[in-house]
Amino acid sequence: MGAKTPRQIAGKGNTKPFLSMTPKTLLAKGTPKVGKAAYKSKRVVLEAFTGGDKNSLFRRQLMELRTKFGISQKALAHLASSSQRAIARWEAGEQPGELAKRTLTELSRLHGALTDVIQKEFIPEWLEAPNEALAGLKPREVVERGEIDRIWSLIYFLKSGEPS
Repeated sequence: MGAKTPRQIAGKGNTKPFLSMTPKTLLAKGTPKVGKAAYKSKRVVLEAFTGGDKNSLFRRQLMELRTKFGISQKALAHLASSSQRAIARWEAGEQPGELAKRTLTELSRLHGALTDVIQKEFIPEWLEAPNEALAGLKPREVVERGEIDRIWSLIYFLKSGEPS
């Protein structure tokens, strides 16, 4: 018999959403055939059904973001209006609050948009260079001040080719 589907494991009469089931419940109900180790390890079973541990996924995304921007924990802390200690805790696996998650998501989106108008390897340098279009401020300073919309406007004009 092949691997069970989530619906087969949860059972027809079970109204409990499948993803809210605990690893222990999943083990009791049965798991897809992924080797004997999967039956012993709750983590493997949980990852098989949820796509991975949310903390480790966030941690990887955070480290990727810092690497993409080519900046230190301290610099990311300034951009995200957080402390360096908070960035270190998040990279160690602690979940940030909702506001911090939104800010980090916004920074990730910003990086994606910047790569459309600037070569990736020049983004760290660009963040630290005074910019005439930003009244002589560094883009990093503009983000730290909470004026990220000015960066988005700059990106829009660079993409469209229209003078600002």
